[in-house]
Amino acid sequence: MTRGLSDKLVKYLNILVYVLISMMSILIAWNTNYIFQVKDQVFIMREALPKEFVQLERYLSDERKLEGQLNRIYDEIKAVGIKVDGLKK
Repeated sequence: MTRGLSDKLVKYLNILVYVLISMMSILIAWNTNYIFQVKDQVFIMREALPKEFVQLERYLSDERKLEGQLNRIYDEIKAVGIKVDGLKK
């Protein structure tokens, strides 16, 4: 025998490496599956939110649209008020 590892020890270490690689593969596969399950649950929870809860970007966009519509209505009311004031004179 040389100064290296014995054949029995090499086989034992080889088996140990294969077991560790197998365990890591199983762990990674389980973790990946778990991550996808969590993503699916988050998606379902997000879709189940009541419609009054919306994303901030959509809320701000809707707010700007409504603000523009309100400004247009106020301008029309002012114009009608000016016409009415003109008729009173």
